[in-house]
Amino acid sequence: LKDLKKKKKELSCDYLLMFNKDIGKKFQEFLNSKVISIGSFRSNSYKKKNEKKTIDYLYISVFRPDEELKSDDLFFLANLKKYCLNRNIKIQVLGCSSKFDKEKSFYKEIFGDRLKKFLPRYVERDTYGIVDRSKIIISTISTLGYEAASRGNRVGLFSINKNLAKNSFRFGWPVNKKPKGFFWTNINSYQEVDRIIGNLLNTKKNKIKSIIKKEYKDIMEYDKHNSRFLKLIK
Repeated sequence: LKDLKKKKKELSCDYLLMFNKDIGKKFQEFLNSKVISIGSFRSNSYKKKNEKKTIDYLYISVFRPDEELKSDDLFFLANLKKYCLNRNIKIQVLGCSSKFDKEKSFYKEIFGDRLKKFLPRYVERDTYGIVDRSKIIISTISTLGYEAASRGNRVGLFSINKNLAKNSFRFGWPVNKKPKGFFWTNINSYQEVDRIIGNLLNTKKNKIKSIIKKEYKDIMEYDKHNSRFLKLIK
């Protein structure tokens, strides 16, 4: 980065299309460009459908077949299982690995009989349709969690890696947010799992929308059909 910053005058482009303006500012440290906030280009490309909510609880996996999950992640999953047991609910897991047999076995071992269904990753999977059909979504470091929230879904975002939460893994980085809010937290505890899911369950639809608009618009907005991008191209 230091070398890039020295060459800033040599590096330029007309526009940077970013999740948000704060990330754009990071790039502007070493790149001369105008920043345009467009949210997630991919998510914007998929129309949000007002489908019936057929999935009660969905956890977005961050499993990597060739890496062991960090202790913070395992502690979080243990608390999530505890929540499922205490509330007598079952959860579905949205897979992220191409080695889905190994991933499914991992979550079966974690959740036991609390695992209702494992949804494997494959090329034609309707990922955005799945999150839009989910009543409650639980996510840690997955970008899909941010995308799902920007689409107006009830998402609990847990930035629980304590050694990483001070930098790019804290909620909303590089946007400056408090350690915890209505639907997010940087604190890894059972109490926070219970608090956030409770908030999502017990808040009316209209209020959820207003909270998302107020507290989330500076992180990622849903720009239907990528209208900003198309306007720029035209």
